[in-house]
Amino acid sequence: MDGGNIRIRTPIGQPCDCKGYKAARLHNFQAIAASFQDNSIVINWVNDQPLAPILTCIGDGHDGIWNIIREFTPMTERREILDWFHLMENLYKVGGSTQRINKAKTFLMSWEG
Repeated sequence: MDGGNIRIRTPIGQPCDCKGYKAARLHNFQAIAASFQDNSIVINWVNDQPLAPILTCIGDGHDGIWNIIREFTPMTERREILDWFHLMENLYKVGGSTQRINKAKTFLMSWEG
């Protein structure tokens, strides 16, 4: 699941406008659901698919993404995972020595939880 903003061009002299989009892709499908300003399109598409009993969702940590993912209805449970890029970004925000950060990265890369 991901989302972002698209800059909409406007006539010269008028301020530009930004509109939000969201998109989801299910692992076993070739299709991607995307919506422009309407999250229910993506939510309904995902919920209309045959989902695994345990649905693993990967997102970037933005509340808007997790709020949509919470609407997905797998048969038993949902796992929410922060994507690697944003996990590393947050690891560096925690700070500490280079040795400490590298030790944490090594642990995260080897974890099979």
